[in-house]
Amino acid sequence: MEEIKIKFRTLTPVWTGDAWGENISIRESSIMGSLRFWFYIYCKTLHIKTEKLDKDGVPADNIEEYIKEYNNIETFESLVKREINKGCDYIEAIKIVFDTIELPLISQIFGCTGWKSQISIKSIENEVFEIKKDDIDFTFLYNAINSRAQNSKFWANKLLFKNENKINAFIALKIDVWVNEIYGTDFKKFLKFYRDKIILVGGKKSFGFGFCKIETNTNLNNVSLTPSSIIYDSKEIPINEIPINKIVLGFNFKHYQRLKE
Repeated sequence: MEEIKIKFRTLTPVWTGDAWGENISIRESSIMGSLRFWFYIYCKTLHIKTEKLDKDGVPADNIEEYIKEYNNIETFESLVKREINKGCDYIEAIKIVFDTIELPLISQIFGCTGWKSQISIKSIENEVFEIKKDDIDFTFLYNAINSRAQNSKFWANKLLFKNENKINAFIALKIDVWVNEIYGTDFKKFLKFYRDKIILVGGKKSFGFGFCKIETNTNLNNVSLTPSSIIYDSKEIPINEIPINKIVLGFNFKHYQRLKE
């Protein structure tokens, strides 16, 4: 396994709340889910085959289905054994079989039905960012008599603060991930693809949480990408204009973006 250090430069704090809506600690599943989503976008942009989704947009790849589409007679085990008999080791044989049955790269790395994820989080570091209800200025976007500001305040109090006067979010987020060395280069291409772009991490994005840029101390100089890897210019997103103590924008965040346009 290859260790890769990732830093999310948080332009706005990250929220990874649990089933009770509490944001007590960073949830690994939320971070991994965000990485998988943006890897999907990366693959779509570079015209790399992506995973199958069900009617609800949930990843639905299954190794057995891909094998049946390739060869309805053989099994995954027999295909791997054939490659091992040719002189490959077990991991190399699996990679050859996956490429043969055309299992999408995203499912190979992040896992699917019948296959375990080849990337995992080793450790997480972060700093807590305290948000006080009284510090949020809901009028900086709208006129004080505009009902939109009052509406945003209502939903922020109801869904974020509940009965509390303050909540915690997270900044300076750093993670160490283990990646199977076979997929090390593919994952580094993903990191290089996003190094000049903004992504969203965690939940509560409609409130303005989770705007981040990916940084890594891993050398990416030898990793090449095609010109088509440009998805958008991050300078077009006016996130730096949002004061850090006014990051909770309520359900009107999309409206704020339209106003800026």
